[in-house]
Amino acid sequence: PLGCHARHAAFFELGPHLRRQIERIEIIRIRPQMSADEDVASLIEDPWQSFECPDDPSGCVATFVDPEFSEAGRDTVYYARVLEEPSPTVNGGDPMNCDRNADGRCVKSHMCEQGSDCTRNHAQRAWSSPIYVDYQR
Repeated sequence: PLGCHARHAAFFELGPHLRRQIERIEIIRIRPQMSADEDVASLIEDPWQSFECPDDPSGCVATFVDPEFSEAGRDTVYYARVLEEPSPTVNGGDPMNCDRNADGRCVKSHMCEQGSDCTRNHAQRAWSSPIYVDYQR
């Protein structure tokens, strides 16, 4: 098995007295194609693992082990996505402010007009650099 350890600050600094809590760290696992006919969608696990963060100003730690790494016998890429607690943002992650149909397609957008309250709660995200792990053949 392969093991990794990630540490991210528990808060994003917004000013001298206001901080936003980090809610969780997600680990995404991507296995590169070994042949052109291999289905790409099945090689991306998003998220593969998820770690809830405690309400602790000293930080948030996520340690993960991939027990399938050796068995899979292939190179693997991991990265961490950190999500902070939801906060008001303009259009809250949906810049078109869409009404969606049953298939999730935008059927009508509502553009924000000056003077309107266009904020919605949205969990801001940050990503780590990729962690490339080559399988030793």
